[in-house]
Amino acid sequence: MDQGECNLSLVHEFYANWNTHCVEINKGFIRDSWVRFSVEALNEFLGTPNCNNADFLAMTERPPYRDIKHTLCGVNSVAGLPVNVGAILKQNMLKFRTNKRWRFCYGSIITRYLRALLIEKEVHDVCPPLVPLI
Repeated sequence: MDQGECNLSLVHEFYANWNTHCVEINKGFIRDSWVRFSVEALNEFLGTPNCNNADFLAMTERPPYRDIKHTLCGVNSVAGLPVNVGAILKQNMLKFRTNKRWRFCYGSIITRYLRALLIEKEVHDVCPPLVPLI
C-alpha cells in the first residue's frame, strides 16, 4: 500500500515547532504561518467524524474480551463503535514525536495536511554559484 509522499524537512519542522507543553493552544508556527493542529482540524481534513472517543478508549485500556462483539457493534447493531480518528492520531503523534525510530511514522499525513493548508514552500539557504553554470 502506498503511504504517499513524506517531506522530511517539513515534518521535522512541524514536530520541532509543535508546542506540546500547552496542547490546548493547538497551533504551531511553521514556515512563516500559524497552523491550527487540533483534533477537530485533523478530523475535518481526514473526513472523519468528531465524536466522543470515551467508549473506544475505555475498551482499549481494559478490553472486555468476551463482550468485544457487543462493545463494537452493540447487541442488535451493525453500525459499530464511533471512533475519533483525529484524537487517536494526535495522541500517537504526541507519543512518537521524540522517538527517533517512529518520528516520521505519520509523515505522509502531516505532509498532506500542511500542503492542504498551502504550507509547502521549501526553505533553502541558497547562495549564488561562484562560477557561472554552463
